[in-house]
Amino acid sequence: MAEAEPLDAVALAVWGAALADSTLVTQSSGVIGAEVDGETVLIGVDTGRYYGFDPVGSAIWLAIATPIRVDALCAKMIAHFAGDARAITLETRTFVARLLSRGLARTAD
Repeated sequence: MAEAEPLDAVALAVWGAALADSTLVTQSSGVIGAEVDGETVLIGVDTGRYYGFDPVGSAIWLAIATPIRVDALCAKMIAHFAGDARAITLETRTFVARLLSRGLARTAD
């Protein structure tokens, strides 16, 4: 996300328990987004807050356009990006926790 975020640990702690591998996550409906030069920009309709995602965040955002299990999302990111699988999994889960804590994503049934 574009803005500095010192609360990653808090977001992960709050949402970590809710992010079981089988948890379904998806984009919240109160967000308007567009892709600009390979990056995603969002505006929260209710909050008016602006968010900008780099290509990694954009890939996660696109992947949760429809409900997806957290474990499947992590596997998708591991397949898409080069790097250590554990690091990619941790970064994916942390990013999803941040999306959830800001109301940009929600859990689905």
